[in-house]
Amino acid sequence: MNRKELQSENEHLKDQIKIRDLEIGHLKKMLFGQKSEKFDSDQWQLKLGLDLPGKDQALSDQQEPVAPDPEKQNKPQKRKRRTKSEVLPDNLPVKVIEIITPPEVKANPENYRKIDEVYHDEIEIIEPQLYIRRIITEKYISLTEPDHPPIIDPAPHSTIPGTKCGPALMAEIITNRFVDSLPYYRQTARFGRQFDTLFGKNTLEQWAGSCACYLKPINDAILNEVLSGSVLETDETPLKYIEKGTGQAQTGYFWTYLQPPVPGTDRRGAAYYDWQTGRSHGCLLNILADGQGEMVYHGIIQCDGFSAYETLAKKYNVSLGGCLAHVRRKFYDAQEERPVFSGELLRWIQMLYQIEASMRKTDLSPWHRKMIRNQHSRPVLQKIYNCIIDEKEKHLPQSGIGKAITYALGQWSGIEKYLTNGMMEIDNNLVENAIRPTKLGAKNWLFVGSKEAGWRNALFYTLMANCKIQKIDPQKYLAELLRALPSEVVAITPELAAQWTPAAYARRQAEIELAEKAQAA
Repeated sequence: MNRKELQSENEHLKDQIKIRDLEIGHLKKMLFGQKSEKFDSDQWQLKLGLDLPGKDQALSDQQEPVAPDPEKQNKPQKRKRRTKSEVLPDNLPVKVIEIITPPEVKANPENYRKIDEVYHDEIEIIEPQLYIRRIITEKYISLTEPDHPPIIDPAPHSTIPGTKCGPALMAEIITNRFVDSLPYYRQTARFGRQFDTLFGKNTLEQWAGSCACYLKPINDAILNEVLSGSVLETDETPLKYIEKGTGQAQTGYFWTYLQPPVPGTDRRGAAYYDWQTGRSHGCLLNILADGQGEMVYHGIIQCDGFSAYETLAKKYNVSLGGCLAHVRRKFYDAQEERPVFSGELLRWIQMLYQIEASMRKTDLSPWHRKMIRNQHSRPVLQKIYNCIIDEKEKHLPQSGIGKAITYALGQWSGIEKYLTNGMMEIDNNLVENAIRPTKLGAKNWLFVGSKEAGWRNALFYTLMANCKIQKIDPQKYLAELLRALPSEVVAITPELAAQWTPAAYARRQAEIELAEKAQAA
C-alpha cells in the first residue's frame, strides 16, 4: 500500500471515529440528558456567550434594573390559602344530610329568630352498584282454549349482541381500558373487590370484542368525517401482538389519521386509528384508496419523512406536507456538535412557533393565518433555509448535524406548504399527541392478545380519541350510544351511524344546552 492510499485510509478512519464519537455522545444524551425539546433562549445565551435578544429587551431603555432586597429574598413566601369556594367544585349537586339547631332554640323556638346559617361541606361519592337488569316476558295460556299453545311475546334482544352486558357496564369497561389504561385482568380484580363478583378476564375480552363488532358502523362514519377535510395528519406507531399458534410477540402498527380543527370555527376535527401488521405504503392505501387502488382522498397529507409516504406520493401523485417539529428535533438532538449554529437555528424555529401561538390565541380564520404567515413567517423560514444551505458542506453526511441537514432539505418543499395553506398546522404534533394514549396503554397491558384483536383496539381508541377532541364524557357518550342503537348491527344504517359519532353527539348536546339557557332566560 503506497503513501497516498495510507493517507486516504487514515482520513477515512478518522471520519469513522468522529462519527462513532458523535453516536456515542448522542446515546449518552438519550440515557442521561434532558428529554424535553423545550428551547430556553436565556439558557443558550449563558451556554454560548451570545448577546441574543431576549425577554430583558422588552424593558424600556430608561428603566433601571432594581437590585433585589436581601431581606425579601431570604424571607419565605407565604402560600395563599385557598378559599372553600376554590376547593369545592361549583358544578356538584348539594345534598343536605343534617340541619343542626342549638339545644336552646329547640327548647324554646318561639324565643329565637333565625338570622343566618353556616355550612360545613365535604365532597363525597355514592358507591356504585352492580345489579342484574331483568326484563320479564309473561307467558299465558287461554282458559277457553286450553289446548292451544301458550301465548308469549318474542324475547327481547340483548342490548349489545352476543353479550349479557348492559350499556353502562360496557361503557365503564371500555373507558377503564382505553382511557384509563386499566387492563382487563385488573378490572376483574376490582369488580371482585367492590362487588364480590368475579368476571373472568376472557369474559370481559369477549364482551368488548362483541361490542367492537356492533359499533363498526360508527367507526366507519368517523372515518368518513376524517377523510372529509382538506388536510390529513398521519403517523404510525408500533405495538406488539401475540401470533396464534406460536405464543411469540410480533410487531403490528397503529396508523393514526387526524383531521385538524378548522381555524376560526367550532369544528374541532376528528381522529381515526387503523390496525396493520406492516408498515409499507400499502397500509396507507387501506384507508386512502378504494378496493381498486384508486385514491379516495385528494387533500394534503401532513407527515414525517418516512419512506412509505414518499412512495405513496410518487405512485399516486399525492401532495405531502412536512413537519417542522421533526426538523427541529433532529437539530436539537445534534446541538452539541455545533452549539452556535444549532442555537441560532432553534431560536428562529422558536420564532415561527411564537407566531403560531399568537394566532391561536385570537382564533383567526384560515385566510388570515395564510396572510400572517406570508408576511411574518416566510422571511424567518427563508433565513433558516439559507443558514442550512450555508452549513451543508461543513459536516459529514453521517454526523448528527449532517443527517439533520439532509432530512430538513428533503422535507423543505412540504414544510413550505403551511405558509400558503391556512388549514395546515406548522407540524403534525396533533396526530403525535393522539398516539400517546396507545403507548400509555401498552405500558400497562404490554401487547394485543392476537392479530385479530388489533382492529378492535383501534376502534375503541378511535371512539375515545374523538370524545376527547369533542370534549365530551366518553363513558356517558358510550352508554347513551349503546342504549340508542338498534339491537341488530344490520339495522345501523350509515345515516344513523353518522348521527351518533362523537362530533354529531357533541353538536346535539350543545344545541340542548343552548335551548335550556334560552328557556331559563
